[in-house]
Amino acid sequence: MTNRYALSIPGLLTAAAIVAFSGPAFAVPGGSYLKTCQSITQIQSTVKAKCDNGHGSLRATSIDLQRCQPGVGLDNIYGTLTCHSRLPPGSYKQSCGGAVVMDGILRASCLTRSGAASGTRIRLDSCPRGDIANINGQLLCVRS
Repeated sequence: MTNRYALSIPGLLTAAAIVAFSGPAFAVPGGSYLKTCQSITQIQSTVKAKCDNGHGSLRATSIDLQRCQPGVGLDNIYGTLTCHSRLPPGSYKQSCGGAVVMDGILRASCLTRSGAASGTRIRLDSCPRGDIANINGQLLCVRS
C-alpha cells in the first residue's frame, strides 16, 4: 500500500504545480509593433519585446503601460516600444516623418532645406495655439 501512495503523491504534486503556476493569461496590447517585434511578454503593467531597429537587428526594449493613455496601442519606433498617440495638427506633417508623441513631447525626423533628415522635438505645451512647423529641420511653434 505504501508504494501506491508514493506513486500518486508525485502525480498530485505535479497537478498542484500546474494549477499554481498556470494563473490568468494577459493579452498583450494591440498595435503596429506586433508586426515588427517578437518574444513579447507582459508582466503587470510592463511589456517587454525584441523589436526590429530598422537596420535588420533586434533590440530588447520595454515600456510601462502606465505611461500611455488608457486604451492606446503600442508602436515600434526604431527598436523602442512607444505609446501610440494621435499626432497634433500642424504643417510639420508635410516634411517630417517618424513622428511620435511621448510624455508630452513630439519627436520627428524633419527635412532641412538641403534635404537632409534632422531629428528634432518640441514640447506640446510650448505651442498651445499656433502651427507646429518644420523650419529647416527643427520643430517650432509659429504663432499667427
